[in-house]
Amino acid sequence: WSCHVASRGVRQVPLQLQLGFGGRVVGMHQSSANPNAHLRFANPCASQMHHRDVCGYGRDPPNARWPGGASVALTFAVNIEEGSEPSIPDGDGASSAALCEGGSDAPSRIRDLAAEGMFGYGARCGVWRVLRTLQRFDVTPTIFACALALERSPELASAIRESRSDVCCHGWRWEDHIAMDEATERERIAKAVASLRSTLGAPPSGWYCRSAPSVNTRRLLVEHGGFSYDSDAYDDDLPYWTLVPTADAKGDDAWHLVVPYTLANNDSKFAPGRAFSTADDFFVFLRDALDALIQEAHDTGRPKMMSVGLHPRLIGHPARIAGLSRFLAYVKDLGDTVWTCRRIDIAEHWRREHPPPGTLAMSPLRSTAHRRLLVTGGAGFVLSHVVAHWLDTDPTATAVVFDQSRAWDTHVATMLGVHVSDGRLAFFDGDVASQRSWDELGRRHGTEFTHVVAGAALTPTPEEEQRLAAKIVEVNYRGVLLCIEWARTTCSTLVRFVHISSDAVLGVPGLVTDGPPAGDVGVHSGAPPHPTDWMPAGQATLPGMSVYAVAKVAGEATVRRWRELYGMDAVSVRFSDVYGALDRDTGTRNRHNGPFWLCRKALQLAKLGAGSEAAPRIVVAGTSLDEVGWDIVDAPSVARGVVCILRHAARPKLGLYHLGLGRTPSHREVLAAVLPPSVAAEAATRFVSLPDSDAGSDGSSTPAAVTGAVDMASLADNHWLRRHGFDVEPTREEFGWEATPLKDALQQYVAHLQHSSE
Repeated sequence: WSCHVASRGVRQVPLQLQLGFGGRVVGMHQSSANPNAHLRFANPCASQMHHRDVCGYGRDPPNARWPGGASVALTFAVNIEEGSEPSIPDGDGASSAALCEGGSDAPSRIRDLAAEGMFGYGARCGVWRVLRTLQRFDVTPTIFACALALERSPELASAIRESRSDVCCHGWRWEDHIAMDEATERERIAKAVASLRSTLGAPPSGWYCRSAPSVNTRRLLVEHGGFSYDSDAYDDDLPYWTLVPTADAKGDDAWHLVVPYTLANNDSKFAPGRAFSTADDFFVFLRDALDALIQEAHDTGRPKMMSVGLHPRLIGHPARIAGLSRFLAYVKDLGDTVWTCRRIDIAEHWRREHPPPGTLAMSPLRSTAHRRLLVTGGAGFVLSHVVAHWLDTDPTATAVVFDQSRAWDTHVATMLGVHVSDGRLAFFDGDVASQRSWDELGRRHGTEFTHVVAGAALTPTPEEEQRLAAKIVEVNYRGVLLCIEWARTTCSTLVRFVHISSDAVLGVPGLVTDGPPAGDVGVHSGAPPHPTDWMPAGQATLPGMSVYAVAKVAGEATVRRWRELYGMDAVSVRFSDVYGALDRDTGTRNRHNGPFWLCRKALQLAKLGAGSEAAPRIVVAGTSLDEVGWDIVDAPSVARGVVCILRHAARPKLGLYHLGLGRTPSHREVLAAVLPPSVAAEAATRFVSLPDSDAGSDGSSTPAAVTGAVDMASLADNHWLRRHGFDVEPTREEFGWEATPLKDALQQYVAHLQHSSE
């Protein structure tokens, strides 16, 4: 390929773009606010993988600008392969003895228990010794995990899940990809990711094949999506961007990040006949490599990265672990000269400081015109829609999701993975109630956020309310307090702060009344409170509130007070019941909402017919089909509303806004919206109303006559949302926001449910 770069936008003479593994851009230095704006390519032929790039960055590599001015970014990779290697029990032709104490002497098709035992040592003993050693020196490694190996080592998977380690997928099994056909490799990648997601609660952030990839691997990774980087390269001391052809109908190529690995600084040299014999061999080799890179950074002003590869069945033996301990002690003495980090940290840093050509750096922001959003709880049901809408509606906007890794499941990856791939979205795994996590967030992602949404929440069941009361307060209130203070004191570019509250606070006795007591001002009879009202006079105590509601009210009060004390541009937002795509089952949450149940049962009625014995009955305690139900709103409408508030040019007039339908439709109206008229009429025959006394408040009790029916008693309590809709007029008037009409929103939702069930 030939690369032609206009003189404007790039501080570099014209260059030749030579393609290696999937294509690679080298020799560029970005100096304008719109780097590489005029980059164009001719004669694309990346699918012909015969091109090699032997030039790299050349004599003048970029300045990595590692955090704290470090001379070297040092990362440790622990390879978890044991239990997934080729073996007779798994149907292979022989038992592997690769990277062990000796080769296998077993005849073909004969099980080699010695080889299996050498692998077994790594899984049973070595890995724990390695992890303890790293932990002793406060080093968090990247885990190169074969998916099957973790399936077979649940205790190890649990330890990884509880740690801060990031996971780079090392394949479904420890098997060669180099000669795999494309269909098989595509299936292996998907299977490995699905397995790790199930085992660890989150997908892997990167990919690394056993030794060598195939000519298709990188393209298949990009097409699969969700990978922040791959490490299938041994050709550089710095990350780099590569152009990868995709199967996109437009024929477009995608930028993909490569974080090279090494077989030099690697304990594989302890294998028989290789370079290392003693622990001191290992220590001296690593020490000399690190010293050379530090000196090089001092001489040239160009810091580099250094990878160290570890295998529990090798370095995990007592005589060898001593070499790792000596090296870690040596690194510790060097202090800030070395940035000890994970591979995902390097990848995210590179995206910010050295984005692909034609995109804008995420940090530092050159002006607040480039909007950068931080969202706590951004992998949750509602806020994932907010993040997607923020990025989809502004091609220059970027975002960081602050959540726990287990929240990043297949549903979120499907919705947001494309933005991870294009470098506009990063994920930070941390605890919002921990100051240490907030400090770490600043180190990794900087503090140049223009907008911050505090949305992390722990929504408890009644049982969890008793068992986890302190944790509920920590997440729902302390998390908000730390977030707003961090934003106020560290984000010099902050434009607006939004706190996500809950309609749970509106069930508080005294907070909403049918008629204002004497002396109360602004509490409207027969309607929800106006957003300017927070608590009626004389109701300082909050009898009957759940711990969750206490925390949410405290969050709203903090936002209100911070506006007064510091003049912060900060608001709280309450939602009515939200439904929509991604309302996946997370215990009793999300899928407890009315639209989910009614729409799902409506689909069954439409399919089976109301006269069928198998047709479900819908039970609502204390109400009839024609009575009002509850204020509901679809997730896309909520996302539009939050983003409208975030991007509104003027400072919001109020400190509290509502997002909802603004009224309470009847159950009949909901059914009529999602069913053909004839079916809706039949559905009415399956609707059963019970007195409140016949059903428990949690919907757990049903009379024998309707056993097996769907009990929606929990939706028929005396909550004000059954009698009134949210007061959304201030939101409409100030921000021009409107919820999607009920019928349109419900029909879209039913289509989503139908597709999901298929």
